[in-house]
Amino acid sequence: MGLKRGVAGIVGFAFSIALAHAGDAEPSYCETHAADSVSSYLGGLIRLCGWSVGLSDSPTPVETPAVPPPPPPPQTQVFIVFFASGDMDLNDPAKQTVSEAVKAAMDGGFAKIHLVGNTDTAEEDAYVLSLARAQVVRDQMQLYGLTAATFDTVGKAASEPKIPTPPGTQENLNRRVLIVLEK
Repeated sequence: MGLKRGVAGIVGFAFSIALAHAGDAEPSYCETHAADSVSSYLGGLIRLCGWSVGLSDSPTPVETPAVPPPPPPPQTQVFIVFFASGDMDLNDPAKQTVSEAVKAAMDGGFAKIHLVGNTDTAEEDAYVLSLARAQVVRDQMQLYGLTAATFDTVGKAASEPKIPTPPGTQENLNRRVLIVLEK
């Protein structure tokens, strides 16, 4: 009971000091600063006496647990090799593209290689031809030194055209192999 009376007396004393000086400043100053003065005075007195009642000059920062950032999306890089109609041989521009893909795979640390062969709607034996194109590109990549990667080689025939066309239509952009490098 004595502690409560002592604290009540101190609070009363602090308010009386604030009220005694209320006439010294404009009312807006007193309204905004009286509570600060009382809080500072009480906080200092409590620390001086060694009491612990939860008052301090500054609030104790509350640490929030760190949320880890989401994992980065898989990094991919795509190259496209084009073919002549009905052909599965690599011409010079196609070999250059394969060479660039091999360099990117080696330099970028890509470990998975997806090869997707495609045909246009006018080519015969479309599935066989699309798979053979993907295999030719895989063989060329290995010939250029890419042996540590995991290859996934598929043929899609004309099922995923770059340019939709009616059946029996030749389209240069549909005769291709997609080289998808993935980490």
